Amino acid sequence: MSLEIIDRVCPFCFQQDKNSYLEISSKVEYSTLTESEVRTIWNNVFNRKFFFSYFRCECGGLYNKEYFSIKSLKELYSKMKENIHTGDKNMDIKTKIHYISILSQHGPFNNVLEIGPDNGSLAENLIKQKVVKNIDFVEPNVEMHSNLKKISKNSIFKNIYEIDDNIKYDLVIGIHVLDHIPDIKNYVSKIDSLLNAEGTIFGVVHDEKSLLARILASRWPAYLIWHPHLFNTNSIRSFFRNVGFKQIFIKKTLNYFNVSYLLEHLIRALFKKELKIFPLFTLSLKLGNFAFMFKKNQITR
Repeated sequence: MSLEIIDRVCPFCFQQDKNSYLEISSKVEYSTLTESEVRTIWNNVFNRKFFFSYFRCECGGLYNKEYFSIKSLKELYSKMKENIHTGDKNMDIKTKIHYISILSQHGPFNNVLEIGPDNGSLAENLIKQKVVKNIDFVEPNVEMHSNLKKISKNSIFKNIYEIDDNIKYDLVIGIHVLDHIPDIKNYVSKIDSLLNAEGTIFGVVHDEKSLLARILASRWPAYLIWHPHLFNTNSIRSFFRNVGFKQIFIKKTLNYFNVSYLLEHLIRALFKKELKIFPLFTLSLKLGNFAFMFKKNQITR
């Protein structure tokens, strides 16, 4: 199937923005790439630096004015490897346990839906720590379904729109999900329809206003072909207010890294050199992500 590129309105204020300006551009133009090269970049995003240019809307949101169509995205996401950013499963699990420590302060939860569980490590630890009782999954990557079946015997959906609105959840989780969803207004509207009257949504996203993003500019690792938009604390607060949710919290999160991984990425970003460094010690750092929880706002309904 040929990949399709479409024009987008601002996903934060839902307007055709006329007063936006180019803020972050890729040095590689999409028009110069073959489709085979684009697919290779999609599956190896940290090895070649291409992304769709990001524009700043007058509302404050940062987004791509051009991006893949939903049909093309379904194909691209359908067969991917495990999405472990650090490449280190132990560090990935430590980071997710930190997320659980934040979430557990507002639980436990009976019926939960996790979107984009990938290999299921978050859900596995949520169940072990008795933060959740029952958990369903939305995972478009069918390669991960065998892992997820080992963790929960509950439903695995390929797409959130497959879920009947009569099914209700206390909590919907999306770790680094909303920065991957082009049509977030309709997507969160669907999440809304699946939440019970007191339901909440919890997630983690990249912070495009973080110190690291400002220092690295276009070399910031979160500027990716995977991300049609990126959030900051103000834009995510404004977005959820616009779709009828109220804020429970927004807080910076820790990520656990081996120092060798950080040095490799720093060398790649600054000098465009690939260098493999022997594993060193572990650090926990606030490097540019934040967690959020929003609740259905009955007053605005």
